[in-house]
Amino acid sequence: MMQTFSRLAGAAVVAAVLAAPSTGHAQTASSAADAAEEKLDYELREVATAQEKYYVEYNTYARNPRAMLRYYKVPAGTTLVIVNASKTGFSAVMVAAEAPDVVCGIAVGTATNPFGGYYKEGKPLCRER
Repeated sequence: MMQTFSRLAGAAVVAAVLAAPSTGHAQTASSAADAAEEKLDYELREVATAQEKYYVEYNTYARNPRAMLRYYKVPAGTTLVIVNASKTGFSAVMVAAEAPDVVCGIAVGTATNPFGGYYKEGKPLCRER
């Protein structure tokens, strides 16, 4: 029951992140978006590394960022949501405060790509809202 609630809460957060209205400014939106994509790509790769370390120790992937604190700390100004995590894979999305229109995600193993459709496993994928 608690796992179901956690998944629903995580799904609600992801939906809110993906559906939130744009607050970006047009003058430097492209360069801010490019910088954010680069930053989030790097951070999601770090998340994947931390998840692998967590998996080695616990034989499952972490269901929330706090569980991974020993291996990874979410940087200030970014939001990380673990969308799905199990013994067979995980998926996550991340947003940076400096470019809230850019959302990046990653999926590993059997976890579904946070954006749906085809993805390359373990490779962060970004999109603008």
